[in-house]
Amino acid sequence: MELLEWLTWYFEHNTNEYCRLFACALWAIWIERNKWIHKGQRRSGISIADSIRNHIREIDGLQVPLPIRWMELKRWQPTKPPFVKINFDAAYRKKDENSCS
Repeated sequence: MELLEWLTWYFEHNTNEYCRLFACALWAIWIERNKWIHKGQRRSGISIADSIRNHIREIDGLQVPLPIRWMELKRWQPTKPPFVKINFDAAYRKKDENSCS
């Protein structure tokens, strides 16, 4: 069985929890492999497993609903006389220490 076929089979036949753990573990192992090859940095298996657990906890924390701030959507309306609304934009060129609008 090819790698892609095996990965597809794995993700189709396991729970979301196991798939998430497996994906995080693959990601962490890949990162650690690159650190070892390119920077000469090595960590123990226990340290890598701890970082995977911490990452999963962080992901779990993202599932906690955050308070929603209700905002009223207001459409633009023209000002009432005697007021006038003028919109403008400005730019600044640091090199020339110059601005325009």
